[in-house]
Amino acid sequence: MPQNGAPRGGAQTSVPGSVFALSFPGFAAFGMSNLSVAEKMPVGTTVGTFNLPGGQFSYSLVSGTGDDDNALFTISGDTLKTGAVFDAADRSTYSIRVRITDPNGVSVEQPLTIQVTPTTDQVDVPELYKTDEFLE
Repeated sequence: MPQNGAPRGGAQTSVPGSVFALSFPGFAAFGMSNLSVAEKMPVGTTVGTFNLPGGQFSYSLVSGTGDDDNALFTISGDTLKTGAVFDAADRSTYSIRVRITDPNGVSVEQPLTIQVTPTTDQVDVPELYKTDEFLE
C-alpha cells in the first residue's frame, strides 16, 4: 500500500487535500454487472449496475480522459442508463468516465468503454409468400 493507505494501480483517485494517480486492480470497471447494451433500445435502458461490496458509494459521470460520450449516458443511484438510442451499424463503442466516491469522500475515477451490440432485424414476409400455393 502506498501513502495514505491507498491501493496501487492506474485509475485516478482523490483524497481531500491531495490528488494523485494510482491504479486500482480491484476497482476494474467499478464492479459493473455489464458494460454492453443492445442497439435500438429506448432512452433510459439499463446498461449495468455498479456493485462494489462493502459500503455506500456514489457514482457520477465526470470530465477527464475518456469522457467523450458522457452526454449520452446517465447514472441514477448505482445504475448506468442510456441517454440516447444507439445503432451498432453507426458506432459500436462509447467512452465514459465515472467517479466513485466512498462515504468518507475518497474518490476514484476511471474511463469505461460501453459496447453496443447488434440485434437481428425482423423481416416482414409478404402475405403472397406465406401461402401453401407458393410451395407447390
